Amino acid sequence: MKVLCATVVLGVALALTACDSTSSSAAGDGSVNTHAVQIAQAEVDTHLADATNVGVTESISGAPRQGLRFAYVGCALPTCATFRDGMTAAADAIGATVTTLTYQGTPESIQSAFDNAVQLHPDAIFSTGTPPSATVKQREEMKRLGIPFIDNSAIYEPDPKTAAGTVDNDPAPPTVLLEPASMVRYMGQLLADWAITKSGGNVNSIFVNVPDFPIVVPPQVGYEDRLAELCPDTCSNTNINGTANDIGTAIPSKVVSALQQHPDTNYIVFTAGDFSLGVLPAVRAAGFTDVKLIGNSPIADNIAGLTAGDQNEAWLGVSNQVLGWRYVDAAVRALKGDAIPSPVADSPDDTTAAAWPWIQILTKDTAPTEDPWITPRNYRELFLTMWNLPVT
Repeated sequence: MKVLCATVVLGVALALTACDSTSSSAAGDGSVNTHAVQIAQAEVDTHLADATNVGVTESISGAPRQGLRFAYVGCALPTCATFRDGMTAAADAIGATVTTLTYQGTPESIQSAFDNAVQLHPDAIFSTGTPPSATVKQREEMKRLGIPFIDNSAIYEPDPKTAAGTVDNDPAPPTVLLEPASMVRYMGQLLADWAITKSGGNVNSIFVNVPDFPIVVPPQVGYEDRLAELCPDTCSNTNINGTANDIGTAIPSKVVSALQQHPDTNYIVFTAGDFSLGVLPAVRAAGFTDVKLIGNSPIADNIAGLTAGDQNEAWLGVSNQVLGWRYVDAAVRALKGDAIPSPVADSPDDTTAAAWPWIQILTKDTAPTEDPWITPRNYRELFLTMWNLPVT
């Protein structure tokens, strides 16, 4: 598989340079790669259905204590706001409250938000996507104070490219880590499976990423590894790596520049829907009306595009509203003293407090009509039952 790197620098035109590749072979002649398609299709088919559970299945040892206070340290992107909404709804259901502290994409801002969270002395602290290296001091203080810490989409290993989702070597690991590196790496693989299936094993893609957020690196690795595994001679990929400040500003023009240099591109791939802000209008304006958009964690614009049948073709969804409830569930279990076998789920089959949430491929036929998207529909009943509370 031929791989190119495109580095995004503020104020500088896109520069494409050759980087390490798994093979020197170029993309194929367009004939169907039957073997690759069969393998990829089997994986895709598994994730087209709605969820039937919320991941965790065991009831807690008793009803949650009333009056619990939680603090949520979240980013300024729409995805983080959806987590917050789920947490707030879950907290309301058990008579608890959530205080939100928003950070920007700098270590100083993250540390300040965490400092403020610890100073609140809440019963538990929640976060998503923050680099653990920036919060060691604050997490050690949480550990000293006995405050459970529920994290999500974070890398506790030195190199996100090789991260497996472990937290063993961290001085103050989270009580529970939701959506670990192993899960999101698999999501990258699943995006490759979709593109391989739909292109007949002839993928020519542009992969857009913002590695300022370490958790979005494993999906890119999973995607590239899957192409190299299943279609090394018939698939190619170009990487565009931007910064947090490029989202919705510089990234659209960089994608257009890459398309102009690679007009045979059939897929633009995103590790998060937030990174697609402004891309589709720019792509259309440049005359690229056939290339498809796929990715993880869709935002409202991506879902609307699926419904309309535009160039948004498929998005891998985890119901962030339901995931917000999972934070509260993990905190309640920790505060009750219930056993949490491991802070990280070992596999998709794990049903403990750290269980992977359900990953669903959303298409035009299955695009949700509600915002936020929720699956399973009976999630509230499932949680209240596990929490020994009446279902109302």
